[in-house]
Amino acid sequence: MEDENDSNPILPPSYSATVFANIPINSPVLRIHAPDPDSGLNGEVYYYLLNQSNFFAIHPKTGVLSVIHSLQSLAKRNLTFTVAAADRAWLLFPSSRISPTPSITSVTIVVQPKEVQLHLKCTAVDDGCTSNRRLCAKCKLSSDDRSDVALRRCQLHLAGEQAQHNRFVVARSSDHQSGAVFDVLLNDLRLAVSSVHELFVDMVCDDGAVVRKNASTVSVRVAPSCSVFSFNNGPKLFNASEALPVGAEVGRLLESLIIEVASNVRLRIVDHSSSLQQRLPFSVNENTGIIYVSGRLDYETETHYDFDVSFDVSDCNRSFLLRVTVQVMNENDNFPIIERPVQCLQTVVTPETPIDTVLCSFHASDADSGRNGKLMFSLSTATDYEDYFFLHEVSGKLYLRRQVPKAMCDRTFNVLIRCSDDGLPFRRETSVVVPFSFFKISLSKGLKNAGGKVIMPEVSPIASNRHSPVFLDSDESTVFVREDVSIGYIVAVLRAYDLDDGLEGFV
Repeated sequence: MEDENDSNPILPPSYSATVFANIPINSPVLRIHAPDPDSGLNGEVYYYLLNQSNFFAIHPKTGVLSVIHSLQSLAKRNLTFTVAAADRAWLLFPSSRISPTPSITSVTIVVQPKEVQLHLKCTAVDDGCTSNRRLCAKCKLSSDDRSDVALRRCQLHLAGEQAQHNRFVVARSSDHQSGAVFDVLLNDLRLAVSSVHELFVDMVCDDGAVVRKNASTVSVRVAPSCSVFSFNNGPKLFNASEALPVGAEVGRLLESLIIEVASNVRLRIVDHSSSLQQRLPFSVNENTGIIYVSGRLDYETETHYDFDVSFDVSDCNRSFLLRVTVQVMNENDNFPIIERPVQCLQTVVTPETPIDTVLCSFHASDADSGRNGKLMFSLSTATDYEDYFFLHEVSGKLYLRRQVPKAMCDRTFNVLIRCSDDGLPFRRETSVVVPFSFFKISLSKGLKNAGGKVIMPEVSPIASNRHSPVFLDSDESTVFVREDVSIGYIVAVLRAYDLDDGLEGFV
């Protein structure tokens, strides 16, 4: 059977391509491919342009369309021409009846303005990135033509293992006339240890005409935990009661998460003066960051302490200072003290002594401040003599309240003066008894000798213990105590009195 040239080369109806106006001469644009089912000479396909073009040429055997002239003058234009594909038999015997006609296709070339070279450069930050300073690298995208708006259509993303685990992210930082800047940020804070990571950065720019790609690599270092501390909130403030004993906890500078991440951190208190160590009643645990009381706190001496704590990180040989303020809270921790000797103007009272005569003036002091240092006096006497005396609770002056009848003369008894502060809570601080404040006042007939001087009778105390102490409060009291109170904390104050005189009446 003789082979016949009975098939045409098979061509698609059209081709299209986009090129830049500055494409180099002899650069390929596209390839026309037209297979022919025939064999031998009948299947050999040749390509040619039906209408001549001054800018393009096609290779007769490969079908590759190439640029043969500069396209600078054709920017933003579409060029359309026709390409034919014929088998060899038709070329040799064009008038033969058995030779099919050539196949043709339409080719459209879109000429874009000149291609701008895009440059991608990524640079890691010098100190490395940390959990609170997440910037690891800067990627700058620039072009040869500053007017290229395609830069704004470019996107960067990470490839490889780091992108798969979402350990780092890329965020657009800013756009400039000369390019765009992208930030590579640490996303997985668990990597906040000393480590180095190789990142692959891909660039894709789609300006509608052609998709341009580029890539870059950058080696970033995640800094050790020396940089995990951020003191943006200012000084650290703690409150400490002046009643806290030595060894009590004041506050914590480190949370458990930071301790786990920053295990190489050591803490210490920084001395700013030679006398600071003697007067600073605090210490800090170098590992846990817990501040403890190391000396006596006294609100009346020092209301607050300001000092620095240094976070020393051995891995990177760096230190960070944190300002710490401890505010001392006022407590009612001091008892009133009645001053001695007592200033008594008159100790012998006669029936002729006028009412409202000042017999004695008591003075007391309290080291506490404010309400805790506000003092009040009270009088405790035997029932038979209670109506004869009045003690001003603020001034501490003892007055004769009523005239003494002659029947009460030649008797001696004891007067108990109490001084309490006005602190809170009430049961702890409002009933401070001064046991050494007994004072004896003698009632006498006022005998006078020939010289007109007052003769004081001898005082003979009654040594009879006839009464039992009696509690001022209820017989049964329930006291609630928190489980976290420190040693030395006063949980209750019990008050009692005794009607006996002298030491027998001391409770």
